[in-house]
Amino acid sequence: TFWMKNTYIPLDMIFLDAKRVVVGVVHNAEPLTLSPRRVDRPSSYVVEVPGGFAAKRGIDGGVKARFEELVE
Repeated sequence: TFWMKNTYIPLDMIFLDAKRVVVGVVHNAEPLTLSPRRVDRPSSYVVEVPGGFAAKRGIDGGVKARFEELVE
């Protein structure tokens, strides 16, 4: 669960499981609030991106995330 207390712009929160599969997306989370943001399935990671990013790129449940040029 996340909140947007000190965040000044709307964000999409993309929740991923341990295999990096999207288990849910919170779209355009309202900034500067304490409203809880979560999805109904367990997740291991959350990627925060500008509001509208997920819908514009068709990111939704079941999509496999791929990260490029990351150093592990």
